[in-house]
Amino acid sequence: MIYLELLLTFMLVGALGFGGGYAVLPLIAEQQVVNTGFFIVILIAYLYFKFRQLRLFQGVVEGLRPAVVALIASAGLTIFLNALFQTTDQPLLTLSNINLVNVLLFAIGFTGIRKYQLSPIKIILLCGGLGMMIYSFI
Repeated sequence: MIYLELLLTFMLVGALGFGGGYAVLPLIAEQQVVNTGFFIVILIAYLYFKFRQLRLFQGVVEGLRPAVVALIASAGLTIFLNALFQTTDQPLLTLSNINLVNVLLFAIGFTGIRKYQLSPIKIILLCGGLGMMIYSFI
């Protein structure tokens, strides 16, 4: 859904925006950026490139790094649990709900990346093909 909103926003900006990048920034901000909080990301990126030499700003960035890792780890754990268990309800995460096919595909993908250092594209194609074959016979 977000991609459709972005597509429509930038189609509108492209159709109605004249005068270059600085002229269409208010239109982009009003259409999409203010609504999604994306403007904050752009502002942080601008501040980083403008003030990255300042010691105070480096401290802020160093402090944000663990928070970003925590957010990524939390999302990864949620995706991991949803992939391996047949239910999304947290209290029902028991051994009887484990999806063994997904555990097998996870093990193949994890081993391929960590031990054999295959590219992620190869892992996606391999596990996708195996999953298609396995699930078509089940």
